[in-house]
Amino acid sequence: MREDEDFVTRCYYERDPNTIYNGGIEYEQIIEEDFDAIIVESYASIPYQDVEKLVVNLKDRGVPSYIFVHEGSKEEMKYSALNIFNGIIVFDSRYMEMLKGYGENFTIIPYPCNPVIEGNRKFMEDGLKLFSFGRQPEREYIDFIESLKKLRSRYEFTYKIVRSNGLLTFNEKWIIQEQRRLGETSEIYNLLHSSDIHLLPKRKTDKVVVSSTLC
Repeated sequence: MREDEDFVTRCYYERDPNTIYNGGIEYEQIIEEDFDAIIVESYASIPYQDVEKLVVNLKDRGVPSYIFVHEGSKEEMKYSALNIFNGIIVFDSRYMEMLKGYGENFTIIPYPCNPVIEGNRKFMEDGLKLFSFGRQPEREYIDFIESLKKLRSRYEFTYKIVRSNGLLTFNEKWIIQEQRRLGETSEIYNLLHSSDIHLLPKRKTDKVVVSSTLC
């Protein structure tokens, strides 16, 4: 993993993404800082109750707070209400619809995307290669794996999966797994450019979805 910049201080712990327990923040360490504002990048593994306690405390001291919403459904969010924040930032109008009745004072800031970087690989130049990376839980891969099992009887291919959160339990011979954290963006592009098809593990869902992997 790339080293943090000097101005970065890691001060919270995620809830377990599978059980949604544990997690927390270095409350005393944070509260001693002299903030002009606090920005919360909110997602399903953040320790909601601890964050809310911090935000309310800072608000009483006159420190404004702003939340960037990454959750795909209102039910995932465990704040008492979003009006504890001075402003709510979302990626598009779907989030405003999703959060109706839970908060107001929305601002839309579209998800930032990197410029397209073309590769020079010819399709199937050394065999058909599929590729996925990220932290998605195993259940998000199931539809892909079941479909690929059927296609495997007609086509030769390999499916490379790189994850930082441990190996998946699938043991098909055509699946190649690596457990490691991808650091530099160039490393991700090299893996993408050496593949023919990039698969985004995501099962059918009613949640609002924005794929940061595509941006």
